[in-house]
Amino acid sequence: MNIFPNPVSCQAVTIDYALESKDQVNCQVYDAAGRIVRTLMSGEQSAGQHTLCWDRKDNNGSTVNAGIYFIKLDTQHDCAQGKLIITN
Repeated sequence: MNIFPNPVSCQAVTIDYALESKDQVNCQVYDAAGRIVRTLMSGEQSAGQHTLCWDRKDNNGSTVNAGIYFIKLDTQHDCAQGKLIITN
């Protein structure tokens, strides 16, 4: 999983990842306290390269504050996590 830009001062974050085979994917953003901020993907995806874009909004549509966030990508066969720093 690749997260860019990082640190972030712009309005969008891109998350690139690859799947070796068709898989169930769950990708969520967490704040530093471990609370789910946003679900970016929850469903089945085909094998190959994929890109998700996070607009820095939470599940309620509000823009998140500056701080440290974690992006967790779970599949049935693997788990990846990355740290993201948002600046103003």
